[in-house]
Amino acid sequence: MKRGKVRMIPHTEDKSDRESSSRSLMFNFTADTDGERIDNFLVRMLEDIPDLAISRSKIQKLIKDCGALVDNRPCKKNHILTAGEKIELAIPSDESSDIMPETFDFDILMEDEDIIIVNKPAGIITHPTETIPTGTLINGLIGKGIQLASAGGIHRPGVVHRLDKETSGVLVLAKTDRAFHALTGIFKDRLIEKYYLAIVIGNMRDLKGSFDLRIGRHPKNRVKMAAMKTGGKDARTDYKVVERFTGFDLVRCQIFTGRTHQIRVHLAHSGRSVLNDTVYGTKELTEHIRWLGQRGIPADQIGKLMTNLKLIISQYSGMLLHAERIKLLHPVNQKEIDVTAPLPVEFLNILETLRTHTTENEG
Repeated sequence: MKRGKVRMIPHTEDKSDRESSSRSLMFNFTADTDGERIDNFLVRMLEDIPDLAISRSKIQKLIKDCGALVDNRPCKKNHILTAGEKIELAIPSDESSDIMPETFDFDILMEDEDIIIVNKPAGIITHPTETIPTGTLINGLIGKGIQLASAGGIHRPGVVHRLDKETSGVLVLAKTDRAFHALTGIFKDRLIEKYYLAIVIGNMRDLKGSFDLRIGRHPKNRVKMAAMKTGGKDARTDYKVVERFTGFDLVRCQIFTGRTHQIRVHLAHSGRSVLNDTVYGTKELTEHIRWLGQRGIPADQIGKLMTNLKLIISQYSGMLLHAERIKLLHPVNQKEIDVTAPLPVEFLNILETLRTHTTENEG
């Protein structure tokens, strides 16, 4: 299916004279060919708006409740858009969605009056959702008494980018609206450097290289993203093997785009995966044991390595992917920011285990 060209005209409609308020967005659908469902279209349009990326199920509920109109008429979620149709989407506010303050441990790497940069632990999501209202990084920040920019929205105050639940590391948030809008522009224009460290199952074919593959929603599994030749969005990841072990690599990745699951998708396309990635894992540890055995690695060495790895991983709530470093100009004072997040203890323990069980000629 060929996706239509879109002209989007967003505006906020003030309905303060009513009991509740809503934000209204207008879209014009101008397509070379027709054929896109309205729910798919709206998800695609909203995913790049920092304070409006909402779930498909919520979009479908809004459509069912007549929150989406096509040419001023209600429609069904499976309505197929045609060229020239005008879509209006009203997103109601949720006055009862005050974020619950919570107390848990994480490091603040930098803070001033406009921004805060933290080291997000693995195992927690960035901000509350309809189904996960607590236990998020934002709950923890509110619990520390930190005021975040209201411009991000009631569920996502100050959030201009996210890390996957299982990923640890550097995350930048806005404390003021001026910083939020400036940071949104910085990320959109890619005026930022982002580096990640990953422990990869298997050895990379080359010690350094680049993935320049478009990424879009997986055609069969909507939870996953996929690399594709056409469609999707451009995505580039450069990588370099920092340290080589027996059957594993420590890889530093620099991403030039911020697509969902970007590093994980690019690695999976190459036949590799991040250790303990349960979604894109291309090779389970048990399968990897057989592969190592076929390479002539002694069975006792493999056994000790895998036993130690499984023990550490069982105590870790994430995958071995860490947002290591971020570089950008401060959104307000324009001074250079260069922040590095220390690796989690479990990540360091796994590195030490790999070093211990790696033969000299492979390390």
